[in-house]
Amino acid sequence: MSKVDEITNILTTNRVDIGAVTESWLHDGIDTQLIQVPGYNVYTRDRGDGRSGGGVLVYVKTGQPYVPISDLQNPQYRLEHGAECTA
Repeated sequence: MSKVDEITNILTTNRVDIGAVTESWLHDGIDTQLIQVPGYNVYTRDRGDGRSGGGVLVYVKTGQPYVPISDLQNPQYRLEHGAECTA
């Protein structure tokens, strides 16, 4: 089972609204389509300093209301889209 299949299984089986993955090891050479999970929007923040490792993925269930937290969009943080669930 691939890691994306495992993540898909965890999110859907447990009916997760917002899920986060750390140490994604993603980089610009990996197509975002490869990490998509049906029924979820994915937001990523890859390590930006050229080293391997690091990175964060956040899966937000489609239709789940959320508001981006602007403080977490600061480049010094590793998350591109911080979110606060509004429901």
